[in-house]
Amino acid sequence: MDYLVTDPARIIALRSLAEGRWHLVAGPALDLRRTFIDTFDWAVYRADATLQWSHTPPHSRLIWNGLTAPGGDLAQRAPTAPAFAADLPPGPVRKRLLRTAQHRRLLPVMRIDTRTHRLLVKDADHQTVARRRLAQSRFHDPRGGDGDLDVYLLEFDAYQGALPPALRPDLEPLRTMIEQLKVLLDNLGGFQDRAVQAAHLRDLAQRMSDEDQAASNTLLAVGAVVGNLLSRQQQARGEFDQVFDAFLDGQRRPRRERLFNPAPADGEATVATSGRP
Repeated sequence: MDYLVTDPARIIALRSLAEGRWHLVAGPALDLRRTFIDTFDWAVYRADATLQWSHTPPHSRLIWNGLTAPGGDLAQRAPTAPAFAADLPPGPVRKRLLRTAQHRRLLPVMRIDTRTHRLLVKDADHQTVARRRLAQSRFHDPRGGDGDLDVYLLEFDAYQGALPPALRPDLEPLRTMIEQLKVLLDNLGGFQDRAVQAAHLRDLAQRMSDEDQAASNTLLAVGAVVGNLLSRQQQARGEFDQVFDAFLDGQRRPRRERLFNPAPADGEATVATSGRP
């Protein structure tokens, strides 16, 4: 799942507004990726700290930030985000992680990608009178969303091939379930995405109109795009009943139950049938 902060359209509008008043010289954009890491049971956070892998090409660091204790910040070089504390080269963060996380797997819990645009403001004599930075950040939750079902389907054969041959057929019903779930989520996601996109474009057009930043033809074109998005949203709504009925198909229900509720042992089945505690 992605969350965009300071959308590109607004950055373009701000630059256009500034260029109408001053001479701007744009420097190279600076990209920063911060991946926050913890264990499945939040051992780092329970130790009153956060752990982040910070990557600004070509430099990468692993940073331990103490949340409460003063002077508790540690950092060391790390070419990649570690999977285990023992994977790290010797350093202060490795030493702290070995105590805190021990042998637990280190998992990404949030990724923040930030692009910073650096601008020099020049006067009529081409002298620098100010330096400005415009930052755009995208928050990504690596634990869900963002096309994961597509990835599962593309890599399903590899997952299945990793099993012993006798068990591989048992995984086949899961492929069918993922395909069915993807169709349902594509329908729901399409409906939601078009609603959000239409609302965003309406808001952008209103701001551009209020600030006299767009000609009438531009606003009419935005209105046409919004109309197309709403039409496609209604199409997705009209298809929902058929998609949902197919997902709930009674012929597929026994397969789902067998997949997620395997048959108990004979003794357990006898107890369940007899109703005894």
